[in-house]
Amino acid sequence: MILPNNGKVVIIDDKPEQVKNLMSALSKDQVSFCYYQDEAGRDLPKSQLKNIRLVFLDLMLEHDITPETVNPRNIVSSVFSRLMKLISKNNGPYFLIIWSTESKRFADAVLQEFEKDSLSYLKPFAHLVLDKIHLNNINDVETVKNKISDELSNIDSMKGFFFWESLINDSAGDITNGFTSLIENDDLWNENTKNLLYKMSSAYYGKKIIDYEHKDQLIGAYSTLNHALLDQLEINVQQRLNGQLQNLVVNNGNENEHFSAKMNEQLHLSYQNCNTGMPGSTYMHVEILKHRIEEKKIAFEKHIESINNNNKIPIEKKEGVLEKAKQKGRTCIDLISAELTVKRKDFNEIINSSLKNNDSDFINYISKTGFYIETVVTPLCDHSQKKVKMERILPGVLIPSEKVGWFDKKRDYNYISDFSFRFKGTSYVFLFDFRYLYGVRSNKLEKLPACFRVKEKLVNEIQVKLSNHINRLGLLYMS
Repeated sequence: MILPNNGKVVIIDDKPEQVKNLMSALSKDQVSFCYYQDEAGRDLPKSQLKNIRLVFLDLMLEHDITPETVNPRNIVSSVFSRLMKLISKNNGPYFLIIWSTESKRFADAVLQEFEKDSLSYLKPFAHLVLDKIHLNNINDVETVKNKISDELSNIDSMKGFFFWESLINDSAGDITNGFTSLIENDDLWNENTKNLLYKMSSAYYGKKIIDYEHKDQLIGAYSTLNHALLDQLEINVQQRLNGQLQNLVVNNGNENEHFSAKMNEQLHLSYQNCNTGMPGSTYMHVEILKHRIEEKKIAFEKHIESINNNNKIPIEKKEGVLEKAKQKGRTCIDLISAELTVKRKDFNEIINSSLKNNDSDFINYISKTGFYIETVVTPLCDHSQKKVKMERILPGVLIPSEKVGWFDKKRDYNYISDFSFRFKGTSYVFLFDFRYLYGVRSNKLEKLPACFRVKEKLVNEIQVKLSNHINRLGLLYMS
């Protein structure tokens, strides 16, 4: 039975004696689980669990009720009050096993409730209905385990992910064991383990570790552990993938560019931890500057209105105050507009110099459908060791993927991604122009909203190609 071993299996049943065989079957297969039995739900967690993958659900969750007389809506209400306290909207796919003595009477009502729009996030990826009485009458735990395995074999597509989640859990434990084994088991174990974490953090930050707060020092230690974890995970994949998973990697022949673009969005873009100025943080300066101009105009109009309505200002002075305020407002807006003009010029020049045919219609089309972006390509080690004086910013364009054929990939100053990705519901391709690389003070990025963050692997690839462009020798000759 392949299930995650990280405690993301949930059993909901108010009668422990009726789930003892189930618990024994899961325990025998080294599957951790969370069990909730309180009739009023007082034992449910204070916050929702993350990434639940399998739920065994009893329908009769209240004592001393007669199934023949109970209203099915009461059963549904009791069930969903628990599921909503356990499962978050970001939980992802899970399997539901209705595990009840009264499944024939109430299962359909429960399953029908999942179809409501407001509860659709709770809907399981698949469901099974098992007869609790039948399984409780089986004394052989192995038979119970095999019965569940047989039922799950019909929905085996998630086994690959279940196994991978378990490998990560085990690999993390292997790393913890490996590092903590360096510490002698004596009276100084606790302090020496803290020193071990300090050493891990200094391996990441270098001598600059003393400049970091405690939270950031711990992040440094975790970053070192993350590097070790990836290697251990690769080892465990090779050693433990021993043929027990079959026929899970299947090409159904249905090529879907939109699906591939969505996958690439997951692989290469992140919308978390964007506004830190860290490598990969990507800004749409044209959109930012247009928004700032609108904000300044609104603020300017409100300021003028407040001056007009201010009776404390003498009438003979009000005109001068208004003129000074208008001049200041116009100057501020003009400065932002001038910066916007420069960014738009760069935008059009990058497009113009990268097109195979720089027809004005082509340039106008990409200008209207693409986005000007600027991505931080400063090396991560410079950030971690506080060596950054100027952030390295690489300008580029998001171009609609269906028009990538308009652009020349052979030009050595361009980086055009070989893949498309989804952004705001449309497929795009990255185009960066290495000639526009520039530096900016880090504090200039602190308050800017990033639209997304390019993940590390892609940033590394861009950095490598950028360095090759900078290091090219060129050739001087007479002809």
